[in-house]
Amino acid sequence: QGLADAIGLAEPFVDGQPFIVCLGDAIIHSDVTGSLLKRLSRTHAETDASAVIAFREVPPADVVKYGIASPRGEPGSRFEVADLVEKPSEDEAPSNLAVTARYVFCAEIFDYIRETPPGRGNEVQITDSLRLMLKAGHSVWGVKLAEDEVRYDVGNFPSYYRAFFDFALMDPEFGGAFRKYAQERLA
Repeated sequence: QGLADAIGLAEPFVDGQPFIVCLGDAIIHSDVTGSLLKRLSRTHAETDASAVIAFREVPPADVVKYGIASPRGEPGSRFEVADLVEKPSEDEAPSNLAVTARYVFCAEIFDYIRETPPGRGNEVQITDSLRLMLKAGHSVWGVKLAEDEVRYDVGNFPSYYRAFFDFALMDPEFGGAFRKYAQERLA
């Protein structure tokens, strides 16, 4: 049970190769399709990292909802991760950089998933597996979302409705008609 356990199920399909994980309850909208995955993949290739994780800045009060990065040095658009903390209190958070539902992993992650004991909620957390990987000396890097990239949470009804509304308005073919419909309904 847990995200790490779910990722571990992919081991037979990965066949020892690096792979990308995109969590289905989050949509990353960008003006340039695929740019985040390209930056994650490029960072993986250029740094030879064992894992590369997408991060976004969140308000300090929201750090309790996410895995939070402890960057090595001052984080730029990409940075080396010194540690990760799963859902820290606002006072314990090493930064406001929250894990954002996109990862590149080398196959070594499966070894660390197998070693990870259940944690919070009796689930095997990927943050805990990554921490084991870091402690063993593996390199983990982070890539920040660009200014034009927005994370939409579609894992609950209120945020799903907001995402649907925003995407409907942005649609080049039907957005205008949807805007008119919404204005009429709200009048």
